[in-house]
Amino acid sequence: MSLGTILIVVLLLILLGVIPTWPHGRKTQALEVIFPKEKAKDYDGHRFVINQDVESKILVRIRIYDRADQLVENYGYDNLALDAPLADADFDPRNPAYHF
Repeated sequence: MSLGTILIVVLLLILLGVIPTWPHGRKTQALEVIFPKEKAKDYDGHRFVINQDVESKILVRIRIYDRADQLVENYGYDNLALDAPLADADFDPRNPAYHF
C-alpha cells in the first residue's frame, strides 16, 4: 500500500470520527495508525498519532514514533487564527513593511 493511499485512508477515518481528545484546549478527533514493526522500516515511523480539529476539520497535530515507540517527530499548530483580518497588501511583495 502506498503512502498516498494510507494518507487518504487516514483522512477518511478521521472524518468518520474516532477518539475525541483536547490538545491545546481544542476538541479534536485522534487517529492512531500503527504499522507492523517489520514493515515500518519502509515508512518514516512505526506509529502515527494524528489530531484533527473537530470544528474546522484542519489537521492540527501529528506525532510520529519509531519502532522502539520513541517519539521522533511532533508537529502541531497552536493558536491558529482562521479568521485573521488580512488584506491584499499582506500578500504583496511590494509592501514596504516587508523590506524586500
